[in-house]
Amino acid sequence: MLCAAILVNRAGTMALPLLVLWLTERRGYTTDEAANVMIAYGAFALIGSLGSGFVCDRIGIKPVLIGSLVGLAGVLFALPACHEPWTLGIAVGAWAICGEGFRPASFAAIGLLAPPDRRQLAFAFARTAVNLGMSIGPLTGSFLAHWRFDFVFAVNAAMAALAAILFWRVPIPREARPPAPVDGAPPAPRDRRLALVLTSAFFTALVFFQIDSTLPLFITRDLGLSKPWFGFVVACNTLLIVLVEIPLNHATAHWPARRTLMLSTALIGVGFAAYALAHEPIGLLVATIVWSIGEMLCFPTQSALVASLAPPGRSGRTMSLYVFTFGLALPVGAGLGPRIYERHGASTVWIGCLLLGGIATWLLSHIRTDERPPQSA
Repeated sequence: MLCAAILVNRAGTMALPLLVLWLTERRGYTTDEAANVMIAYGAFALIGSLGSGFVCDRIGIKPVLIGSLVGLAGVLFALPACHEPWTLGIAVGAWAICGEGFRPASFAAIGLLAPPDRRQLAFAFARTAVNLGMSIGPLTGSFLAHWRFDFVFAVNAAMAALAAILFWRVPIPREARPPAPVDGAPPAPRDRRLALVLTSAFFTALVFFQIDSTLPLFITRDLGLSKPWFGFVVACNTLLIVLVEIPLNHATAHWPARRTLMLSTALIGVGFAAYALAHEPIGLLVATIVWSIGEMLCFPTQSALVASLAPPGRSGRTMSLYVFTFGLALPVGAGLGPRIYERHGASTVWIGCLLLGGIATWLLSHIRTDERPPQSA
């Protein structure tokens, strides 16, 4: 039921990919003004993703999941009626907080519901649902936008409301609070493994966000291929995830987390570096397959390990820090990649990806765990 709810929510995600188009075509915004709206969305998204987990730990995961989706539905229904810039700005801010606040709560729910030895597979199922939904939502939204643009927001809102109903039926227990510290007792030791995993995740995300920034430039300018080839690369990655991620994680579920993560981050770095050797479409495809395998191993295992390393009663804020890591890496990775590309060429970017993947792998080699992630949530 949890993955079904995630699938419904993601299948309805169509307004955000089309927001810039709506602002420029229907509201008469310039491209720069529309970009500023997206920057504002990103800033409020960081607030939502960071604050969501703290609220989860205080009032429970389920109320945050349902509240964020209900709030998202309300905002999206009302947004087409916002004509003044200030009302639109408030609506976009609320949209970002509700929409991105959902992600840490959903991660925390998966970590809480799945048995420790099945968390990696559970996150793989959730990622498959996300990717399947995202292959449906934007495509459906593009047809709706061609017919009547305001229906994009209405359908997105309706799907969010439906997902809230489905989540309401998921039996998510309230996480037990940790016992209060006894006066004079020494503080609990900090687990440096969590810091290492989050730092490694940041460097991996810097590489990964070149997909939406540097890669389209490389495909069209350096390889001289048409724009649909970028769509083909994304479709290839999505198809692999839908077809292969679950069986791949099932086959490797018995591996130690450190081995899986070291292999996967190395594959991501090598895969992106292989673009430097790609001169034909076949090279583009091979490189994409390599980093896609790394992605399919990395993110479910990474999410499961972060969930396992969360201190008792703090799974929400731990997952918020995890999601925040990616939100922070997005403007850094997507902003630096094209600038380095313009000044030093694509090969410099791809070799830099190899270096970043190597740093992530080196950090993970310092995680002292030879077994599966800890059994306590």
